[in-house]
Amino acid sequence: MELGQGRTRLRPDPAGFLQESQFRVQSSISAYPFLLAGGRSDDAKKAGRMKISVVVPTCGRPLELARCLRAIQDADEIVVTSDDGSAPPRSFVDRDRIRWVKGPGHGPAANRNHGARAATGDWIAFIDDDCVAQDGWLAALRSAIDGADVVEGKTVCPDQTGHFLEDVVENLSGGEFWSCNLAIRKLAFEQLGGFDERFPIAGGEDLEFRSRIQKAGLRCRFQPVMLVYHFARRLSPIQWFRKIFRQHWHLLYRLIVSDGKMGVLAEVTDLLRVTKRTLFGGSTRNLRRLFPRIVVTWLLLPVWTGYLLLWEWKFRKSYF
Repeated sequence: MELGQGRTRLRPDPAGFLQESQFRVQSSISAYPFLLAGGRSDDAKKAGRMKISVVVPTCGRPLELARCLRAIQDADEIVVTSDDGSAPPRSFVDRDRIRWVKGPGHGPAANRNHGARAATGDWIAFIDDDCVAQDGWLAALRSAIDGADVVEGKTVCPDQTGHFLEDVVENLSGGEFWSCNLAIRKLAFEQLGGFDERFPIAGGEDLEFRSRIQKAGLRCRFQPVMLVYHFARRLSPIQWFRKIFRQHWHLLYRLIVSDGKMGVLAEVTDLLRVTKRTLFGGSTRNLRRLFPRIVVTWLLLPVWTGYLLLWEWKFRKSYF
């Protein structure tokens, strides 16, 4: 579901969390009864300790997954949802509190939703399979959940060098809501409808989910001690070039959050903003990493714009 200005608008609910007769999102915090009740059930108050389920979506990265699981400490439950259909390593299946479920095979957004449905905790903590939680990750989360509905952790890329082929993900001061280090009350996640499964790859679903969190008025907190390392991924030149044309998923995000009012023109405006920020307001390392991509995008601007216009037509035909 999405929030509208003074009206209710239902969006497709591929995650299967919602039924229209059960819950309708309105542009008011009163639409979220769990918020008005303080966000805790009576059972949770009596228990005095929230159960946290860690959800790890994975696909074809067994070594990275093994490293990720070894680093997770003191979890009440770990749900590994695998999109590649591979058999889990025996060493992890035999560990307490780890559950392995077969993913739906429709991309990371659907895979996270699948893991969230399987989770039994009061809170869901998402971490990606190529990330490593640092000591005290869940303890830091527990210290931040009282009075909050969403907790962002600090995400650092410790091995970045500034090379232009590096793919870097960081959240140093909050506000990004990257799902590689994000926790949310399960009830809030369900009532928001989960991640939008119209995104078949990683590329806009986090931003769209952030928009609904903010529009719903959920109580958000950034916990810098809730630290995760997200290591840099070195792209091949072909992967790097293709990523320039994956901007159409960002375009889909923009169309969704603006209810179809903003499109390719807004993407070009955003390119101008990013160019200015990189050249005049960013670090030297970010300049080295981003400048080649910006130059190539501007050189290919007619082709890039035409490509996005084609995808805007496809998206509008399918969703708006």
